[in-house]
Amino acid sequence: MIRLILSVIILLGLFSCSQLKNIEPPETQVIGGSKYTLSASTINLPVSIELKGVYDKINKEVPKTFSGEEQQCDGVSYSYTFHRKTIEFQGSKGGLLYSVPGSYSIRLNYCPKCTQLFTSEGNCLTPRIFASCGVDEEPRKVRINYVTSLTIDESFQLISKTQLKEFKSLDPCEITVFNYNATERVEKEMEKALLTAADYVDSEIRSHPIQQQLKGSLEALNTPIDLGQYGKLRLNTSQLRVSPFTFEGTSTSFNVQLIGYPTLGVVPVTDSVNYSPSVSASDEFNITLPFRMSFDTLSTLLDQSIKGHKIDFKKKEIQVDSVSICGSNLNKLNLMVRFSGNKKGTVYLEAIPVYSAVEQELSLSEIHLTLESKNVLLKSAKWLLNGKLERSIEEHARFNFVKDIDKVNELLRTKLNGSITPGLELETQMNAMRLIQLQLDASAVDITIQLIGTAGLKVSPQL
Repeated sequence: MIRLILSVIILLGLFSCSQLKNIEPPETQVIGGSKYTLSASTINLPVSIELKGVYDKINKEVPKTFSGEEQQCDGVSYSYTFHRKTIEFQGSKGGLLYSVPGSYSIRLNYCPKCTQLFTSEGNCLTPRIFASCGVDEEPRKVRINYVTSLTIDESFQLISKTQLKEFKSLDPCEITVFNYNATERVEKEMEKALLTAADYVDSEIRSHPIQQQLKGSLEALNTPIDLGQYGKLRLNTSQLRVSPFTFEGTSTSFNVQLIGYPTLGVVPVTDSVNYSPSVSASDEFNITLPFRMSFDTLSTLLDQSIKGHKIDFKKKEIQVDSVSICGSNLNKLNLMVRFSGNKKGTVYLEAIPVYSAVEQELSLSEIHLTLESKNVLLKSAKWLLNGKLERSIEEHARFNFVKDIDKVNELLRTKLNGSITPGLELETQMNAMRLIQLQLDASAVDITIQLIGTAGLKVSPQL
């Protein structure tokens, strides 16, 4: 009899710690694959070009003295010399204005009529009348004004067009003795020389290395940026727009708008970059960034949050040994839970992943045992059906991304600020970074991150 009682007690003990009947895992079903769609993002990148070095070079190399003459027998003959001072550059919305203050002196002589008798050069039939302005006296002052318009083509080549806008004589030179306006003649002659100077200005501006610098910067921005454990950030630029130029002081600026499909840890196929010539000026960017979290990664987070947790059921106890994601079914995740204690085995649950844009948190809700798991528990461990297991997992399955977002934010500040290439400085300010969307794939959770901030690119000439 005692042996029989002991045998019953042992059997009861074995039964209470017995393994559950094997339960088949639920099928993974994702209709049409991932529902994830990638939205286009825009990065408005103001580009500022410091032109002081170019201006200094122009001032240094454009000749300070121009001279010319025209000698003839009949009419007026002249010779002039023009001395310029420092060219004064001034920016405006319409383009680059610059003035050339200077002074000139002119010598003239007049012959009413010549004859070729006895000489091929001709002889004046009357004594020549000589006159001058700015000779043996203060030179006559003038101010020449130019305007330069700047554009940029699809290859980032600067296109400069300089025109002589105004020639203003501050001290007109009129020769009354033979009724001659020398100012008009000097203006016409000097325009030829001054337009040559304008061509030089255009040549210097066009030779600015902005083309190589901007191409280098865009290549650098499109190079995958390693953010460590979070994967690589790719801007994947597909379209490019450029705004008109504006000028202020010794610098000029324009806006480059990058349109693309940035990703973090995802590598989509993108088309070649298309160029558009006009866009309004802005320094804001709004990036919609997909981040792919595999089920393995999410399983690790989930397992770390609840592994070892013990649950009491009316004098019975089980310990959660592991929780992992084993697939997805439409909009739900399939969870596999291994446990030990009064019962040892594996059950499967379904859970809906949700996110809170306010708290920046991913969690699991509406956790329920699968029908197969319920059927097995009804036969061997009905006491596990009171919902405590589901509630415990739901309580622990909360993943706040605030710290991760802060880390990514700091990494982006480090990677997207500073010198890109010599003479090229990138400045970026991240104003907001948050989760805005969540979708399920067959093997991962696709999370969409929104980045909002400002950026700017400073270009200094490497002459």
